[in-house]
Amino acid sequence: AHKEAMARRKESAAMGTRLKSAEIELALLRGELSAARARRELVLHRLRGELVTRCPVCASPYDSFSGCAAVKCTLCGEYFCPFCETPCGEGDETDQPTSGYSICHAHLQHCTRNPKPGHYFLSTQEVDAFYACRQREVIQRVITEVGAGSEPGGGADEDLITFGATLVSSLQGQDMSLLLGELGTDSGSGVDPHPGSASGKG
Repeated sequence: AHKEAMARRKESAAMGTRLKSAEIELALLRGELSAARARRELVLHRLRGELVTRCPVCASPYDSFSGCAAVKCTLCGEYFCPFCETPCGEGDETDQPTSGYSICHAHLQHCTRNPKPGHYFLSTQEVDAFYACRQREVIQRVITEVGAGSEPGGGADEDLITFGATLVSSLQGQDMSLLLGELGTDSGSGVDPHPGSASGKG
């Protein structure tokens, strides 16, 4: 069920990207957008979706977590790793080895994405640093993929690379949803208005 839910989530995101790409391509053909602007629009569209952290099972968005990294979605009850987004199952906060609570804690000890290997309690500063790093990685990946898509066999051109660098440098002290709204042509941020749909469990 978890794999099916994640597959549906990915397919839905892919469909949204294909539709947006077609919309931008049409605007480009009509002369409503320059090639550079079209690529930037596609980057912003993808970032509005991919920068939002979500439960890997039900795709419910959440802001962050504090303390224990064994995160539990308050919507579907799934425990999951916020670093690699591995779902660990449901269950009460017990030490039963088959409960999602226990499985998640065990997973965190060895997760290769855990910024504090061997631990599952992180300070606010460590959590913030992880998400800042994640945002940079997402931006750089999207820039590369959009560049490769616009130039088959190639990569991001100088304009896209500069645009990506601007986004990354603007992360300092800014809410990414506001930043995307400022740089885009519409005000939609893709950020759910009901934050905090997941919580860290010690």
